[in-house]
Amino acid sequence: MLEVKELKKQGASDARTPHTISLSLVDASRLKLSRAITAVLLFTAACCLVYSLPPISYPDGFFGGVETKDNRLASIKTPKVVLVGGSNLAYGIVSPMIESELRMPTVNMGISANLGLRFMLEEVRASINKGDIIIISPEHQLFFGLLDGTKDLFRVVQAHPPSFRWIFSAYIARIDNLPKLLKNFKELMSAKFHLWYRCFVENESKDALYPNEGKKSRFNAYGDYLASDTLDSTKFEDQEIWPTCEIDWEALNALNDFSEKARSKWAHVFLIAPPTADTSYRTSAGKVQALYEDFDRYVKIPVIGRPDRYVFLRHQCLDAPYHLKSEPRHIRTAHLIEDVKNQLDKEMSP
Repeated sequence: MLEVKELKKQGASDARTPHTISLSLVDASRLKLSRAITAVLLFTAACCLVYSLPPISYPDGFFGGVETKDNRLASIKTPKVVLVGGSNLAYGIVSPMIESELRMPTVNMGISANLGLRFMLEEVRASINKGDIIIISPEHQLFFGLLDGTKDLFRVVQAHPPSFRWIFSAYIARIDNLPKLLKNFKELMSAKFHLWYRCFVENESKDALYPNEGKKSRFNAYGDYLASDTLDSTKFEDQEIWPTCEIDWEALNALNDFSEKARSKWAHVFLIAPPTADTSYRTSAGKVQALYEDFDRYVKIPVIGRPDRYVFLRHQCLDAPYHLKSEPRHIRTAHLIEDVKNQLDKEMSP
């Protein structure tokens, strides 16, 4: 038998225990939260510092051309032609020809395949109007690992910060896509640290910190990049223009989602193959045809320009198998105009 005094003492002790434990848990939780917030703030500050250090893309550089394109896209309120894709459009289209032949203002949104298909589609989604003609001419790699682009996605934001809104709506507002964006940011940080190590530890040339990426001023008012025909076509190898991974079905779904949105606004959406150097096309012809067969089966966008129609000789290309010199640019644009007119006639016929 415990004495009464001992029982009272034990009872008093037991009565205080839950309260004490509760306060301890609250204090511990607050401490953990405080440490977590501090860590996040320090990590964010470090990332911002690294992000702002060279190499970076400047507003007057190649990626600054996004501003020219976005401004033109936003300024046109009447039905328009919008070209969506990577650098095959920037280096491969004569937009004034399209505007003249189709009698509609034209915007060439092409910059680089490294921005990813998701960003390209998101960039134009909010600007779709009734009667628009949206021509998607995607590099093949966009369906084999480049749906979400590369670290170059952040170079666009460096050159033109307002373009972050497209990243926000495509990734941050859609939480399932956020890990893919973080992966690109990690690659950017890693590439910078690797370059700094080579420059400052291994004493390599510091020129790599300030790359010559091209000039925003070379983009005309339509968004075409006016590259010199002297760019050397020997800079790219006759290799497969094809990754080894499997097709990204999510990329096909992204096309279908975009098409559904565009058609709900009574806009036309067409798929046209990008131009390709013949030497590169031959190494991948079977896989390219298989991709377009998948488009026919699973994508709700009519393919109005097949890959073999847009094959060009190697000497007609610039520094990449998708980039064209002046004369073949005009030929490719003429093909595109013809394909669009034929499709519109088909859709209007009873």
